[in-house]
Amino acid sequence: MMQRQCIENPEAVKKWGDLADWHHAVGTGPFILKNFVPNNEALLVKDPNYWGHDERYPQNKVPYMDSIKYAIITDDNAALEAMRAGKSISWTGFPTNRQRDPQDQPGNPGDTESDDTGSNRAAEERYSAF
Repeated sequence: MMQRQCIENPEAVKKWGDLADWHHAVGTGPFILKNFVPNNEALLVKDPNYWGHDERYPQNKVPYMDSIKYAIITDDNAALEAMRAGKSISWTGFPTNRQRDPQDQPGNPGDTESDDTGSNRAAEERYSAF
């Protein structure tokens, strides 16, 4: 059994027991989890009771966006195509195991080897949608 690494709301645990069901998600952030489909999408909507205000314009409540929709794309090639087509604006977990072009040699701009910081900037530039 995997252990959770978070602080659980004792009242929510008392009310619902196991909080593994997304319907019982409890948070204090600017968004509320409205819908979650495993391996498909997550939809977050603005929390109308969120307390935050814009630091530059204190009269403005945040967040400014009404919702955020996360597309969960488990196939690396499909995720890359979504980026290239402009259907996705971010990509977490950039794959470091993509097949290299035969012309790529260590040290060349197309090299997908990580540098000593663990970064994979060259691969990100080579496979970027832009």
